[in-house]
Amino acid sequence: MIIFAAIFAVSLYFSLVIMPKMTAKARAKAEKMQQDFGSSIQGREEEVRQEYLQNNSLVSPFPAQLQDKILGMISCMEKRTTGDFIRQQAVGAAGKVLGRVTGVRVKEVDNEEHYWLAFTEANLHYLHYNDSGNCVEHLSFQLARLQNMEMGTPSTEELFTGKAEVGVKRLSFESNDIKYKFFYYDNLWGHPKGKCRKDHEAEAAELNYLFARPFKQLLDRFAVTA
Repeated sequence: MIIFAAIFAVSLYFSLVIMPKMTAKARAKAEKMQQDFGSSIQGREEEVRQEYLQNNSLVSPFPAQLQDKILGMISCMEKRTTGDFIRQQAVGAAGKVLGRVTGVRVKEVDNEEHYWLAFTEANLHYLHYNDSGNCVEHLSFQLARLQNMEMGTPSTEELFTGKAEVGVKRLSFESNDIKYKFFYYDNLWGHPKGKCRKDHEAEAAELNYLFARPFKQLLDRFAVTA
């Protein structure tokens, strides 16, 4: 009983004190790397984004699937529709939590399925790939026809029941009389068959600057805050 109490106390201290400090430090480092990369390509963002879509294996599979010019892209949880609330596994280990903060590697996510949202010129896309790298679901929504599009944070009920995770943002809208909810992260994790560079943290910062950042900027244009 004493050992159990000691383990619980250590775990609680790690979760409430140590982990937030590690997360804040990792986030600050990731943001600094993004800023430095952005400064180095200032004025050439679109050109560099197209270069990465052609040559970087973490994102190069996506243009063929979308058949359109990708303007922004971000990782998300499995879609939630009316009556479709399948629980995803939460991230537990510290290294996986930091992976979510920095976007280092898709394999950091404690799940064998992978999900993305992407903006093209006229559409919002939802992509679901399995761990073998095959696209098993692709939904395309015409931006001009989306209704009641809202952004926000998960409710207490959504967090408690596992429909969402701490730190994600919520996007909801209606399409063809179906209400969709997507919970998205701050980062882009690459295709499951993509190869990371040795300097994977720098690569993550580059991909987040080129894809996750513009996705969030584009989303701000269309959605209202709820």
